[in-house]
Amino acid sequence: MIKNFKFVIFLLTILFFSSYGYCQKMGKKLEIHATKLAQKYTVFVSLPDDYDATLKKKHPVLYVLDGNMHFDATAAMTHYLNGAMPQMIVVGIQQNNRNSELIPYINPAFQKPGEQRADDFLDFFEIDLIPYIAKNYATESFSILSGHSLGGLFTLYAMIKKPKLFSAYFSFSPAVWEGNYQIISDLKTHLEQNKQEQFLYTNIEEIKVNDWRLKHKTGFEKLNQLLHSTKATHLNWQASIEKNEDHMTVAIIGFYKAMRSLFSDWFLDPNQLSNNKHNLENHYLNLSKRYGYEIKALETDLYGLTHFYINKYDLNTALHIAQYRLINYPKSHTAMRTLADVYHAQKKQTSALLYINKAIKLAKNEAHNNLESYRERLKKFSL
Repeated sequence: MIKNFKFVIFLLTILFFSSYGYCQKMGKKLEIHATKLAQKYTVFVSLPDDYDATLKKKHPVLYVLDGNMHFDATAAMTHYLNGAMPQMIVVGIQQNNRNSELIPYINPAFQKPGEQRADDFLDFFEIDLIPYIAKNYATESFSILSGHSLGGLFTLYAMIKKPKLFSAYFSFSPAVWEGNYQIISDLKTHLEQNKQEQFLYTNIEEIKVNDWRLKHKTGFEKLNQLLHSTKATHLNWQASIEKNEDHMTVAIIGFYKAMRSLFSDWFLDPNQLSNNKHNLENHYLNLSKRYGYEIKALETDLYGLTHFYINKYDLNTALHIAQYRLINYPKSHTAMRTLADVYHAQKKQTSALLYINKAIKLAKNEAHNNLESYRERLKKFSL
């Protein structure tokens, strides 16, 4: 228990300082009007490190409920995981009235007649927020909705009510008990009828005490049982019970696991190329097919793969990777430099000189810091 507690404190400390850095650079605060609710919402937007609106590169979008509580940590972890998953735009929505907006079923303890506005809040995403983000940022069609507690309940409701609005759903410690567990029967019907491909990750903190939290535990047990019994083929899901976590830390641990589960096939094992170098292209074609948009390898990944095979003295595979990189990043002087390195290793000096000179020309035009190192390579290749 003490060991786990220290880990959580360590993780929270990292996220605090990471999120501080990201918010200084990318945590833009917006006010967006909700048409049906006739009110404005505070929205935070965090962009990837290399985001450039002038380029053609687009990014998936992660929408985070209760943004005032979860945005900083979620954005920091999302950017930190870059490479193990796609670079993402993170959008945090600050609730104006959690009970009214996030509970889709009438609860007399929290709501007066007419205060139930979950459907209107869901329409805010479809009518106002998502179109605004798509218009003002370079976005892909792939998107995630992430919610915790009441937000976790709303996330399940959104998956049922508007199955085409998001591609994946993260529901952390959802308040399934609201509305006398009505979400369970609604979800059961949805799973029997839905034809839309969906991903769901849900979890809950381990609850051992027999107090008011028992209904929270019971709700998750009903949800877990439904997921295990469903024969739905269009739902990819994972559910877990987190030991030694509480109602708040379960969202942090859950978010990491949800992302790693959703993008479990993101990494390319370098050894896959040993048998067939074309597994490189196949890997990214398969990712693009699975997630519904074009996915390109990061330059840093291709650089690492190239030198992995140079060090293995498999220069044909190294050449294939370097050429693939240049095709995908034709204006990259570092890609040309790497291709020159491979040709030099193959003792093809004419080609090595051709590409190092191209790299020098581009780096000179950009006044790039690498220019001198390229010139040193030119001298080496000319010997």
